[in-house]
Amino acid sequence: MAPWCKTSDAKQDIPRIWEIPEKTGRCTLRPFTEDLDKVPKVLREYARFIAACEAGDSRKVRQMLAADEKKGAKKTLLSYDSGLTKSMYTPLEAACGHLEIVQILLDAGVDPMLLEFLGVARLVCSGNLTQAVLDLLLKNKLLLTLTKSGGVETVLHYACAHGAPRSAIDLLLANGVTPDPEGAMWKLSPLHHAIESHADDPTEENLDFVRWLLSKPEFQHQRSRLDPRRNTPLHYAAMEGDVGVANLLLREFDADVNKSNDAGWTPLCTALTYGERGGFKVVPVLLKAGASVTAADCLKKTPLHYAIEDCHDKAVAAEGSHQQQPKDLIRMVFDAWVAEAGYERPNLLLLAAARLEDIPLMKKLLPMCKKDKDLDVYKQMIDFIRAALADEKQCIPILRQAAWWEADPDNKSTKPLRDFMAKVVDCVNAEGAKDLEGFMAKLAV
Repeated sequence: MAPWCKTSDAKQDIPRIWEIPEKTGRCTLRPFTEDLDKVPKVLREYARFIAACEAGDSRKVRQMLAADEKKGAKKTLLSYDSGLTKSMYTPLEAACGHLEIVQILLDAGVDPMLLEFLGVARLVCSGNLTQAVLDLLLKNKLLLTLTKSGGVETVLHYACAHGAPRSAIDLLLANGVTPDPEGAMWKLSPLHHAIESHADDPTEENLDFVRWLLSKPEFQHQRSRLDPRRNTPLHYAAMEGDVGVANLLLREFDADVNKSNDAGWTPLCTALTYGERGGFKVVPVLLKAGASVTAADCLKKTPLHYAIEDCHDKAVAAEGSHQQQPKDLIRMVFDAWVAEAGYERPNLLLLAAARLEDIPLMKKLLPMCKKDKDLDVYKQMIDFIRAALADEKQCIPILRQAAWWEADPDNKSTKPLRDFMAKVVDCVNAEGAKDLEGFMAKLAV
């Protein structure tokens, strides 16, 4: 019985089917039904044939095939009836640990549909397949898809996503399957699927599987680059919110916490951007490991930009599943910025302070904004903050309004704030306060 999958017991007369998770997770073999009375006679016979293949009972397999051959067009043991279920546990899967039984099935004309991509993947990953049986199938040119892509993934992708035993991985690698598939859509690495699997089910067993893959020579080059977009395993751990794999990579494999991908994103940018998927959980791990909060991407945005712009909405979207709150995250990144670069780029820091609703910090930062090179970029946002601070009692309610930093004049939710800010600015401009000091003095900030 396939040792890699969780298996439900079934009576010998009830066929079994695969339950395969859509993305990751171990597969389950379960009875087609629990009620023997509902199993048609033809399926009972099929189930007994599967049991004989599984047991390696060549005498019984031959007898049943001979009896089935006499049925002519109605023979069913080696046919693959998609009208029943494409998830049916097949004779080849049951027999792949027994060379003699596999040869009997091949001689009898096993249905070639069983050896299309999904069938090959299940056959190889069953945990029962031996090198001798694999050689026999390759010799008969029945495993042409072993090293080719099934579209999005290869057999190795499938094995890593669904927790196949290590012997199956070794068997694939020994027979020419590589972690770098030719023609696979998106060219995602099987290692990515293993990380996804741990993120979905963070057990020590799944973490040790990721550790084992990273330790294999065939996967070592992927420690620093996992796909054509130059994402590293640490990027994917950040994307999936996988604290366990992030710690594993940083502590045991010396992962570069500041390595950027093609977009200029470091793992910290990735964690903040994919917060709704759990990325926020990885932020403290990355900061503790020395992640830079001032490193800019190709859009000249830093992790602090992403924290200010994305944390609130994505933390709300992830509420209930991820413990980090938006203010905690922004404060964490803000403090890291000050530790790394002091009060450089105070306009950006002022936006963070506004997100934190920290009035003393806003007042401290506002005078620094005069000589900031980002003054023009953030002018409208800073005007909102100045206007809010002009009426300190209303400052926090104003800043809590949705999208207060947006420039969209049609945004009705920010109209009261824009009206308030315009009145203050008009008043100041009318009295000739053209410079920043005069503007601030008039607002009594």
